[in-house]
Amino acid sequence: MQDLTFISSLSISFEAIGKLLLVALVGFLAVRKNFLNEAALNGLARLMIDVVVPAALCANMVKGFNREVLVEGSALILLPLIWITASIPLTLIYFKLFPGDGNWAADRATSVLASVQNSMYVPLPLGLAVAPPEFIPLVIVFVGMSVLVVNPLQWTVGTWLLMDQQKDRRDWKSSLKMALNGPVLGVIIGATLSLVPGLSEAARGEEGSLLGLRMIFGAMGFIGTAMAPMAMILTGALIARCELKTSLTVRRVSVVIVMRFLLIPLGIFLLLKGGYIPATGFVAVMLMIQACAPPAMNPAIVAKRYDGEWQVVSAILLVSNVVALLAMPVWMALGLRFM
Repeated sequence: MQDLTFISSLSISFEAIGKLLLVALVGFLAVRKNFLNEAALNGLARLMIDVVVPAALCANMVKGFNREVLVEGSALILLPLIWITASIPLTLIYFKLFPGDGNWAADRATSVLASVQNSMYVPLPLGLAVAPPEFIPLVIVFVGMSVLVVNPLQWTVGTWLLMDQQKDRRDWKSSLKMALNGPVLGVIIGATLSLVPGLSEAARGEEGSLLGLRMIFGAMGFIGTAMAPMAMILTGALIARCELKTSLTVRRVSVVIVMRFLLIPLGIFLLLKGGYIPATGFVAVMLMIQACAPPAMNPAIVAKRYDGEWQVVSAILLVSNVVALLAMPVWMALGLRFM
């Protein structure tokens, strides 16, 4: 893919996103037509988070994780950590200097949306959509490495900023267990099992490995094939539940758009282009996808759970996902140039 022009890269990106949008449309229509009520959607989300994603991440970490992959993909751990921990205080300072309507709870929530990207539901299917078949396990490992950083930050610092400040802190502390959710545990367990002699060979289905282990890892991998389409169906379903409210302001939306779709991806692109980040191939592609991914849908659920500004969060999520349809193909195309 080294000879790709920007136009051909853009075409590949548009095609990949277009296919995924059609899958997301299934989830969107399923909610709008009441095929999926709230109980069914919650069950689907739990199946995704507690079974499908951990199985896929664990199986592929056992199959492909090693010291070389860790070194190669280290930027996918370090850079999201840097931009999230830098972006949150910067946006909070901005809102303190320019208070606007004085709704500090909404400003805190906006800071989370501007800083913490979607670590899995969007990057995973997009990475799989542009990856040749032989690179698919590696893409899943790279996504898992990012999940290991982003998810704990989202469920700790992100939760604290989204909640109503008057809420009992003991109740918030009980949510810390969400930092060790299914995807994070899948990555940790898979990386640990990759160190056990014979398991990697069984996960890869190599002849001579134990049949029982091959069956187990084969079943986990088969379950994991549902991960990409389920991720987009859930994304579409969650977007269908978002609503525009009168509390939505240009000031807050612009902060999310500028950070998520301009400053962060531009910074990562310039670092890659200047050779300051030793990342090439699919590490660079996944890094660009992560950098320009829209906010995750979980903040709306968290804000509602803890009496935060969930209506503002839902409205910003809806707008930012629409903007992502225009911005992501461009940044993905630039990322593909590093292949």
